[in-house]
Amino acid sequence: MADNWEILDYKEHDLLKKIDDVADRQYQAEQSFSDFEAYDEATYDSENNLWEAAYHSRYSNQLENLNEQRHYLKERIIDNFMHYRDDLKREENHLEMKIEAIRVQKRQEK
Repeated sequence: MADNWEILDYKEHDLLKKIDDVADRQYQAEQSFSDFEAYDEATYDSENNLWEAAYHSRYSNQLENLNEQRHYLKERIIDNFMHYRDDLKREENHLEMKIEAIRVQKRQEK
């Protein structure tokens, strides 16, 4: 009985470490996304200034194409971030369910 309790306790501690790791990855992802948003905002202003300067020039079509590519890539980055964040949340929920199951087993062992 004590051996089973120790095994369950070890599993619980291992899962808690994994949840901490997921929380760290979530924090790092949020920080990276925040940095991306700041960069995007800064480049957006520069892009608008450039667009205004070149609006009637022969480069306006190229500029418009670059703008469309930038917008597409930005949307992909945002989508990838959202999927990654959702995956981390699912992983965290899965680990929490495992921990709860272990705690139920530990209560039954008492």
